[in-house]
Amino acid sequence: GRLENSGRITSASGATITTKGSIANSGTLYTEGNAALQSSEQIENSGVIAAKGDTTLAAADQIGNSAGAVIGAGVNTDGTIGTVGTLEITAGESIVSQGQTLSGGDQVLEAKAIDLTGGRTTASNLNLTASLGDINLTGATIGATGLLTAAASRTLRTDQAKIAAVQINPTAHDLSNVQGEIVQTGAGDLTITLPGNLDNTLGRIASNSNNLTLNAVTITNSDSRLEHAGPGILHIDAQTLQGDRGVINSNGLLQLAAPAVSLNAASTRAAQLSIESATLANRGGEIIQTGDGPTSVKATTLLDNSSGVISGNGETVLTVGTLVNQGGLLQAAGASLPGLRLAASGHMDNSLAGTIAAAGSAILSGASLDNTTGSITAGTTLEVNVANGLTNRQGKMAGNREVAIQAARIDNTQGTMGSVGSQATVTATAGEVNNTLGVIGAGAALTLNSLGLVNRDGRINEAGIAINGNDQALDNTRGRITSTGPADIRSGALDNNSGLIQTSAGSLNIDTHGQSLVNTNSGSQGGIVSRENLQLTTGILDNMAGYIGSSGQLGLKSGDIGNTSGGKLVSAGQMELTGSLLDNRGGEMISLGSVGMHLSGELNNSGSLIRSAGALDITAAGITNQGTQGLNQGMEGAAVTLAGALIDNRQGAIRAGDVVTLTASDKIDNSLGLISSANRLTMQDVNPANKTLAINNGAGTVIAGSALAIDSKSLSGDGKLLSRGDMTIRLTDDLVNSGEIAANGTAGISMAGGFSNSATVQAGQEINLTAAAIDNQAAATISAGKLLLQAGAGLTNRGLIDGGETLLAAATLNNLGTGRIYGDHLAIAATTLNNLAESGAAPVLAARDRLDIGAGTINNREHALIFSAGDMAVGGALDTDRRATGQGTTLNNNSATIEALGDLSLSVRNINNTNEHFSTRIETVSVEPVVEYQGGGSPNRYLEGTPDVYTYKDEALCLHTPDGYYGENWSHYNYDRTTSETKVATSDPAQILAGGNMAITADILLNDKSRIIAGGALTGDLGTLTNSEVAGERVITDLGTQTSVWRKHRKGRDGTGSSTTDYAPAPIIQAITLTPTVYQQNTTPTGSGARIAAHSGSSVAQPPSGATAPSVAIPEAFAVTPIT
Repeated sequence: GRLENSGRITSASGATITTKGSIANSGTLYTEGNAALQSSEQIENSGVIAAKGDTTLAAADQIGNSAGAVIGAGVNTDGTIGTVGTLEITAGESIVSQGQTLSGGDQVLEAKAIDLTGGRTTASNLNLTASLGDINLTGATIGATGLLTAAASRTLRTDQAKIAAVQINPTAHDLSNVQGEIVQTGAGDLTITLPGNLDNTLGRIASNSNNLTLNAVTITNSDSRLEHAGPGILHIDAQTLQGDRGVINSNGLLQLAAPAVSLNAASTRAAQLSIESATLANRGGEIIQTGDGPTSVKATTLLDNSSGVISGNGETVLTVGTLVNQGGLLQAAGASLPGLRLAASGHMDNSLAGTIAAAGSAILSGASLDNTTGSITAGTTLEVNVANGLTNRQGKMAGNREVAIQAARIDNTQGTMGSVGSQATVTATAGEVNNTLGVIGAGAALTLNSLGLVNRDGRINEAGIAINGNDQALDNTRGRITSTGPADIRSGALDNNSGLIQTSAGSLNIDTHGQSLVNTNSGSQGGIVSRENLQLTTGILDNMAGYIGSSGQLGLKSGDIGNTSGGKLVSAGQMELTGSLLDNRGGEMISLGSVGMHLSGELNNSGSLIRSAGALDITAAGITNQGTQGLNQGMEGAAVTLAGALIDNRQGAIRAGDVVTLTASDKIDNSLGLISSANRLTMQDVNPANKTLAINNGAGTVIAGSALAIDSKSLSGDGKLLSRGDMTIRLTDDLVNSGEIAANGTAGISMAGGFSNSATVQAGQEINLTAAAIDNQAAATISAGKLLLQAGAGLTNRGLIDGGETLLAAATLNNLGTGRIYGDHLAIAATTLNNLAESGAAPVLAARDRLDIGAGTINNREHALIFSAGDMAVGGALDTDRRATGQGTTLNNNSATIEALGDLSLSVRNINNTNEHFSTRIETVSVEPVVEYQGGGSPNRYLEGTPDVYTYKDEALCLHTPDGYYGENWSHYNYDRTTSETKVATSDPAQILAGGNMAITADILLNDKSRIIAGGALTGDLGTLTNSEVAGERVITDLGTQTSVWRKHRKGRDGTGSSTTDYAPAPIIQAITLTPTVYQQNTTPTGSGARIAAHSGSSVAQPPSGATAPSVAIPEAFAVTPIT
């Protein structure tokens, strides 16, 4: 059955316990002899099982030894461990011991699986066997003063354990020593050969053995240590060695063979080194030969030494597929010849401050090389030969003696390449040499041969320069190519962005064979500069923020030209340009001579300057001059001639000291711009017979000193058209003016379309405006000393039309609302004249001296005013002297005013002078109280207070009246008499007024409740005159009481009887006549009181803006700096 012991069992001789059930010991079982426990089931120990002699535990199932428990052999009675005593623990299934298994002699643990996690095991010789599973020694402390043998069918796990023995013989499929420590103190060879993996992560394997061999599929030594203190060989053989941040040290020869080796951030040191791999990663690690023999490193696929160190003291040979040495160090510290040989079948990457150095010679070969920020140096000769590209960005490739560098393409960006004291050869066999920010130099001769050259921020200095790039690109961005003599540069595309190409003496010729030339961002120390003549023959020229200057003549034959963003093209002599298009946005083109430009494409001068001391003559497909009103902006010359399909001067400035001529076929756009000429200014269509030109002057200014001429299809905008002399505008389409059109002289404006004005049109002398229709909007002004407006269809005015001699001719003339039409002599010719109120405002037609109207129909309504401070004549037409003649058809003067302070002549067949707002109402005119007396039977009534009308007392109250009535039967009336009459409630009479004589010729004259008044004679030839009158009535109404009085008889004295009733007789109605209509002569009329201010002449005060005299300064030559 089951045996349980929680007490104490002791024996002086020995103890043997055999059960068919389990054994559970939580107490103490101790014998001074041997102890043997056997169970057919399991043994669980949470107490002490110990013997001074041997101890044997056997169980068919599991044997457990919990934390704090002890199983021991050779345990003395005082608890110490002796030197003898064998401990054997055998389990049919597993051994699990978190407690202590201690023996003075040997110790054997056998089971299918062994778990000593957290336990402590010591023995002389220790043998652990797990026949089917793992040996788990995690966190355990294992010590053997002799041999430690551990054989696991699966994994031997020593994680976080401390294992120490004189000799260690491990056998397992896998070994896990994560954070564990395995130390062999003896000199016998230590061999760990595993069919699986060895994981030493954060662990330590250290051996004093002569030789140390590690063999596994994968060996992991991350953050770990492999220490070989013996003088022999540390042999590591694996498919994969993962040794990142680990340490591998050997006092002898390190032979490392693994297809994949990772030693990143690791430290690998040996007296001699031999490493063979396919991929070797030493990123941040160190592989250092501490002796002075040869060093051999092979990585047939990849050697990654980024930020790592591989160093040999003797001949150092590296044979690799691809080399990555970013930030790393490859060096041969000895001065032997050859010192360093590096052969790569693939790419060599020595970038990111990588260093390849030899105290003696260095020979490098490979498919390609990247030495970005790297350093390749040799104490003597340096030879570099790569089949493809070579990159030396911010790198250094130098030798003290001969240097030969050859590649298909070479990139020396920010690099240094050359020889300190001897000749150097730099050859790019199939591509360019890129010397961006670099230096290529030599103590003796320098040979540079390539298919293209990039010298960005680089330096190439010679006494005379002849560069032939074999029609390939030359990039001198921020670089310097300087010559103290003449220079001839022949290349393909040339990029001199922020660079300098300079001759301090002699002419400069650059030919890019039809390819581009970029000369951008020159600053104060760059550009293309010649102290004599300069000739550029290019394809596209980009001079954005660039400088191209010549002390002599400047010739440019190009394709597209870009001179933008501060670019300068300057010449102390003549400037002649031929090209496709020119983009001068933000640039400057200045010549002390004349400037000629002939472009097949467009010119864009937005925000920039083109200035010539002589003529500025530009022909282009299109010309743009936007945003050039600032200081030193615009297009300027003594005479400016521009021709193109489109001229765009939006917010721009075109100025000439004499004449400006703009010729275009598509559009001239001067929105917010300035076009100014000190003399004549012409804007014209290239084909006057069939005009297609549209001119937009929105918020722009066009000003001429003497004459402005515009001839186009259309003109629009809210800008200013100004001339200090005359002005001519000829258009095909409508003109919409919301700005200012002004001339000091005569302005002739004509168009086939309509004219709409919402601003100002004025002239000091005369305006002659002809259009299909004219619309002068509210707040708009058309004003001149002499004014002629002709509209084929109609003229509508809501603004001000004001002139001296003023003629308006239109089929229909509408003067509406806020409209005012003034003239000293105002003449109007129209089929229909409408002078109509609108939105509560009434218009005015007024003449200061005389008004003549020749119209078929005249409609003057709702307080509108037709006025003359002198005479006025209205007929059907105007004669050649602009006087009214003939007879009109209809004049409707509806609640409005026609007034002449002088004589007035109306010749119209039908005149309707009507009051459109006349109405009447019955008004009470008086209310009086009435008291009357009437004697009985008398027909007479007497008002109270009438003489002889009184009452007296004769027992009864009696009445006396003048008709002799004395009686006691009479009546007393007390009532109010109300009188009401028809009165005018509303009236808005029309008025035809003349301060002098008035003559009216009409078939029908209707003066309906209105006024026709002449201060002098009122004459006419009238068919029918109707002065409308209005019939009314007067109504008298009495309302009060009637009291009847009589003698009341009674015995004794009589009294007075009376009775009172309402008094309301029928009203009295009388016919009356109202007379609102006035038709009078020799009567001074009360007029409108209109006063028209005198016409004020206008003038253009703004002066034209002329051209500024140009100046140029060619910079001095920069000194040539030798290469060091």
